[in-house]
Amino acid sequence: MTDSVKKVVLLGLAAVCAAGCFVGARNASEPRLGVSHIASSRATPAFLREAQVLYEGTTDNLPADTPAEEIAHYKAMLAELQTRNYASCAGCHQVNGGGNKAINATNFQDAGWQRNNSSPGMVTSIVNGKGKVMPAYKDKLTLQQINYLVEYIRRFEKKQTDAAPVTAGVPYGTPPSDTAASEATARR
Repeated sequence: MTDSVKKVVLLGLAAVCAAGCFVGARNASEPRLGVSHIASSRATPAFLREAQVLYEGTTDNLPADTPAEEIAHYKAMLAELQTRNYASCAGCHQVNGGGNKAINATNFQDAGWQRNNSSPGMVTSIVNGKGKVMPAYKDKLTLQQINYLVEYIRRFEKKQTDAAPVTAGVPYGTPPSDTAASEATARR
């Protein structure tokens, strides 16, 4: 019995050591699926620029500090994708992610939609398409490019601070209860 316990322990240690060898083996500049907003903000911006080009279908809106050779690479990438009938995402979902309501395109700015849709689910939708309107991109984009797009789409969510405050219309510094009292006084 002691020999079998030793074998199990040794096999367990070997498995832990083997698994540890692969930690950190991925390219650090590539985003992971399901990355939090905080962690993704620490990622290199190069993959976001590529995602922006894929989303918009143009290099016109890239940051001014984007290197010329990177822009040339993106233009070549877009030209190659156009030979495979690639339609940029912004055509339906708009550059700001708001979605074209006329064709019922998803509004990526909607916090509820962002919360209710997982990153793997978004990958599946891009790979396989949705319904008769959204085409499948499995033969047009690499899985890495699709993951870049998902990370880019996640950044469209509006923050809670963008919403109008609950006290909209109430003068600054005036508590709501004092406002009702001052209105009653003004009517007299």
